[in-house]
Amino acid sequence: MNGDLLTGVAAVLAVLLVLALRKYPTLGFCLWAFTLCFVPIWVGAGSKVFLPGLVLLSALAVVAWAGKPVAGISVVDIVVLVIAVLYGLAFLLGLERISDGLTLFAYWILAYVLGRLAPARISVPVLYRILVIVFAAVAILALVEYLRGENFFVRLFPSSNAQFMLWGQIQPRGGVLRVEGAFGHSIALGACLALALPLAMAAKLPLWIRMLVVSGLLGAAALTFSRIGIITAVTALVLTVVFLPSGLTARNRLAFLALLAGAAAAALPLLTGTFLEAGEEASGSAEYRADLLGLVPQMRLLGVADVFQVLPDGTAYFGNFRSIDSALILLGLSFGLIPLLGVGGLLVGAVVLVLRRKATPPTIALVAQLPSFATVALITQYSFFLWFMCGLAVSTQMIQKERKQLVTPEFRTPPAGRIDLNRPKQGVSNE
Repeated sequence: MNGDLLTGVAAVLAVLLVLALRKYPTLGFCLWAFTLCFVPIWVGAGSKVFLPGLVLLSALAVVAWAGKPVAGISVVDIVVLVIAVLYGLAFLLGLERISDGLTLFAYWILAYVLGRLAPARISVPVLYRILVIVFAAVAILALVEYLRGENFFVRLFPSSNAQFMLWGQIQPRGGVLRVEGAFGHSIALGACLALALPLAMAAKLPLWIRMLVVSGLLGAAALTFSRIGIITAVTALVLTVVFLPSGLTARNRLAFLALLAGAAAAALPLLTGTFLEAGEEASGSAEYRADLLGLVPQMRLLGVADVFQVLPDGTAYFGNFRSIDSALILLGLSFGLIPLLGVGGLLVGAVVLVLRRKATPPTIALVAQLPSFATVALITQYSFFLWFMCGLAVSTQMIQKERKQLVTPEFRTPPAGRIDLNRPKQGVSNE
């Protein structure tokens, strides 16, 4: 009886929250961004199937914001849909695992859909500003965490579930605490900071505020002592300075490059000393990632690789590897070569957009993550934020394309006193 009562209360609260998210989408997105950055992945509900609070809130937000047309249909939407259908087909053929389906639908596709829907309810500049403010707070707390030498979120949100056992352990490097905030791992925090960096640079805020925020993001990424977090943060800044088509003046671009040079000079002694102290621990993890390439020939066209096995104690392995520290390799091993090639094609398209100076800040942020895709698994909130940024990138690219189509030569109004001979008179056919 108590269980039924709790279920009923939860259902009522869910309905009320959906109504609130629909009526106040901006406040709802603030709540979502707060949950993303300050509620650890081990906080959630469910016994047999555990769902983090971020996933539950995202599902309610999708229900609340669905119905309003999104900005066009993209080839990315089609590829994501095809991957979902292929998983269903592989599952029916006995080639897939339920756990992979949970990851695909409850984390990746749900976050992608949310990123597609959000700009239809909230203006893109407002979305950027909210994320910038929240990640500025993340950077400040990362500095406090480093100075105090303790993680507040492990102490504030203790738990006995499996997620806490996995992600609630603090990892040092070279005798120094690696800050991780509420993200469960320093790699996840560093990668998410890098994803937010192009948004901070392009946000409609005074230059001095953007400089402060970018300084904080770079500093926090350095304090993760995650090589991939630092590399992707630097790459994101450089790509944004060089290839962002609009929103940055020449003075802005020079200012951000000068900021990067100053940050590098300030952080280099600390980083060098820490990595030298880490010694074999850091080099060993790099060699481990290189060895993963031997698993590529084991991938199927569709479905989980044959080398996947579960030992009697429940430990899962791909061949001799328990952990696959490469998002792309793990994608191919879990879902097959066809989905991997589809995602690879989308990444190539994103690179082309950046090189042609047609990319929006979220697209640049994703391209800057290419080193991460090859060397890091999609863990904790990083997985969710990355796929949200994919959806946001598609939406912003489509919005940018639609705006350019509205300002084509045939629709421009000629200056007063001049007649545009290429434009037909109203009501008169050219034929």
